[in-house]
Amino acid sequence: QETKSFVIDSHAPRLKVALDRTTVRAGEDLVVKVAADSDTVRLFARMYGSQPSQLAWSPQEQTNIGKLRLGPGLATGRYTITISAEDAAHNQSTVEVPIDVVERR
Repeated sequence: QETKSFVIDSHAPRLKVALDRTTVRAGEDLVVKVAADSDTVRLFARMYGSQPSQLAWSPQEQTNIGKLRLGPGLATGRYTITISAEDAAHNQSTVEVPIDVVERR
């Protein structure tokens, strides 16, 4: 017989999102920075009409960073970027951030 102890991680990652700008032209790249809990293992930025972008830790920036390339055919309007995170215990969280998209000329 032996005694063991363990910790159950029941808290989803906390996220703080920073965009390099909130108005973007369709087809351009948007830099997404996300401060997340240290046990976060997956971070993605998604938006309608665009390919998902995985964010990665940047030692220079001291935060998670990635580029989301907006679809070139997006119409002018307000869109929502969804940041999804998962930690080592498979807890998940999401944050939604609005941006304004201007049609490509």
